[in-house]
Order: sequence, then C-alpha cells, then structure tokens
Amino acid sequence: MRTITALCAMLLGVVGVLLLSAGAIAVWRTTYLVVDGTQLVTDRDDLPPVRRKKPPKKGKGDIEIPGRLSTLMTAGLAPLRQLRPVREMATQYPETELTAMDAAWYNLVKYDSVVVSMNDGSSVALYQRDPAHYRDLLKRTIEIHRRFHREWPQLAQQYQDALGDITSPETWEKTFAPWTEGEDA
Repeated sequence: MRTITALCAMLLGVVGVLLLSAGAIAVWRTTYLVVDGTQLVTDRDDLPPVRRKKPPKKGKGDIEIPGRLSTLMTAGLAPLRQLRPVREMATQYPETELTAMDAAWYNLVKYDSVVVSMNDGSSVALYQRDPAHYRDLLKRTIEIHRRFHREWPQLAQQYQDALGDITSPETWEKTFAPWTEGEDA
C-alpha cells in the first residue's frame, strides 16, 4: 500500500509539474523572489523609489488585459525572457508599482523588479526576477520530466497491478472514514 501511496503522490507531483511548467503562470511565481523571503513590508517608504531607464511611451500604459493571441505570445516568450540577465537599475530600484488587482502573470513578466501592494493596502512586497533561480528550477523540471518518461512503464504497471485494491469499496471506506465516523446509518 505504501508503494501505491508513493506512486499516487509521485504521479500527482509530476502532473502538477507538467501543468505548471506548461503555463507561464509558473514563470512569474517561481522566478520572482520576494525580498526578505515572504516577509511583507508595511511601510512603502522602506523600499527604494521606482526608477526605470526607459519609461513607457507618453499616453501608453504598461498595464493591459491581453487578448488571446497576446496571451499566447506572452506565455511563449516569457520563459525565454527569464533567461536574460536582470537590467542593471532593476537590481537597485523597482521598475514599477502594481496594485494586487493588476499583478497578473502577464503583467509581472514584463518587469525585472516590481512593488506589489496587497488588496487591503496594509503592506507591499518587492518582487525581483532571479534568472539563476529560474535556471535551477528549469534544470530540476527537465530532470523530473526525464525521470517520469524513464519510469513511466514501471509506474503504470505498478498502478495497474494495484488497481483492484485502490478502487475497492474497503479502501474508499478507509479513505472517507474520518469524515463518516459517528454517522448513524
């Protein structure tokens, strides 16, 4: 039974990795590090001011809700951008400030560093892109995919051999026991 549990956990983990690595959502979630770990800064003045070498064109904002084609292009190009070095000024100063509502992946991937305010306005977080961390995660993802591809026949056979036990009413009863205990039938 432990093998089956481990198999299911591995399959769920691999499926999760496949889903995340396929989408650009993972790009900004995994390649942007919050300064000081996950600590939020309550006073915006504790962070450096926003500065950019090249500001957006007059009358044109950076924040947009993209269409389907733009979303696909952004999702396809964003992983490549993560491999590029961080802009020099972005290591010292955030490039922009975004509200929590505008901090969607398709907006965050445009910047090397960004200050994001929380929904309630009580704090802000400084996100900085980290290409080295991205490369490490990409390397680990590729290794997991290779391992998954290599071990798939064995895992499929183990799952197929244990299918009767996994789907038996007794196993389901054990699974749901914590939630059904004490009920009068």
